[in-house]
Amino acid sequence: MRTTTRVLTAVTVALFAAAFWVPVLRFTDRRFSSDDIGLISAATAGELSPLIFLGVLAAVVLCFCAFTGMLPRAGGWIGLAGCVCIAAGAVSVLSNLWMFGILWDGVTADGMPTGGMILPEPWWGTALIAAATLILALASILQLVAAHRSRRAQARRADPAPAGEESAS
Repeated sequence: MRTTTRVLTAVTVALFAAAFWVPVLRFTDRRFSSDDIGLISAATAGELSPLIFLGVLAAVVLCFCAFTGMLPRAGGWIGLAGCVCIAAGAVSVLSNLWMFGILWDGVTADGMPTGGMILPEPWWGTALIAAATLILALASILQLVAAHRSRRAQARRADPAPAGEESAS
């Protein structure tokens, strides 16, 4: 179970790293392809969107805890808290898509004014973040189960002598 947790946390960190280079929000009109929004830009969109960075930090902490064996229970809870942070940040980003809209205007050949607003749509970076968040949640739960099992095994090993059989001194 610990090996599975280690692999899952490493995959989570790798997916978050990949999400830094893949656009999170993309304009369908490719004339605006230079304006596609990456993870760092998207994480500054709303009030709660910077929580995405705390979630990524929680994933790194859980990965460290899984590989070193330090603080298994705390690492699991940190990972679950990171999932909540990422979910709150993602909802904030998606509810503030209008901030990334591109306004355009012009005049038709017959002199009629025209214009509109183009909004970005979620793209592969969003899918990478969603997959990383789900894997982070799974790894956190496995970390908590492993910590519970090891604590129970330690308690069994350190079981005191039954009542009435005290050591003679």
